[in-house]
Amino acid sequence: MILIKLGLAESQRFKGGEPAALRRGEQTISLKTLLDTVQKEHGGIVTAAHADQQDGLLSAAEH
Repeated sequence: MILIKLGLAESQRFKGGEPAALRRGEQTISLKTLLDTVQKEHGGIVTAAHADQQDGLLSAAEH
């Protein structure tokens, strides 16, 4: 089993107050690509950090 934290410092996650795009190497990737890589290619599980917080993934039905 391998556990990986895809964590970045806040200064790397945001540029000018806006979230930075996901990157793999020197290229931007979509969240779908990241999920497919972890789940389909490696049989892993992805959990969203802070999903239950006020502005997190579970805060609104459209998420």
